Amino acid sequence: MLSLLLCLNFSAMAIYSCSESEKDSDEASVAQVKKLQKEIDHIKPGFGDVMLGIQTHHAKLWFAGVNKNWELSDFEMHEIEENVEQIKELYPKDKRTADLSMLEPVLDSLDAAIKAKQVEKFKKSFTLLTNTCNECHQKNGYEFNVITIPKQPPVPNQKFKVEN
Repeated sequence: MLSLLLCLNFSAMAIYSCSESEKDSDEASVAQVKKLQKEIDHIKPGFGDVMLGIQTHHAKLWFAGVNKNWELSDFEMHEIEENVEQIKELYPKDKRTADLSMLEPVLDSLDAAIKAKQVEKFKKSFTLLTNTCNECHQKNGYEFNVITIPKQPPVPNQKFKVEN
């Protein structure tokens, strides 16, 4: 999806830069760039859509960590980081994007707990992640969107427990 957006964006820039000769061409190019930008805006995922991805990975991370599935825990934590980076790329000027930086030290703490393979440290870091998500929601006027530690897996068709 992101590569399609970049391709459309580069196409728009190429069309714009190739038509410097005449005023009519310039106006047509500007119109084409605006049209392509509208298409990009229409197909890019909404801020909330990307946040929903984070919420799903948040829940999967919990079940992976409490079941000592450290490889899956690491994967899910990095999926959260990738979703945060996607928001930064897609919505660089949005105030909410700047506030996502509050997740960085929390994710570092989770990373350390996962690498140490310590369940209690993981639980504390995960609780801090959950609280930080809610703090960000409150700060941005989404206090009604309260994230909790999940009680059941978000997907029924995934095994979280590692069998020895």
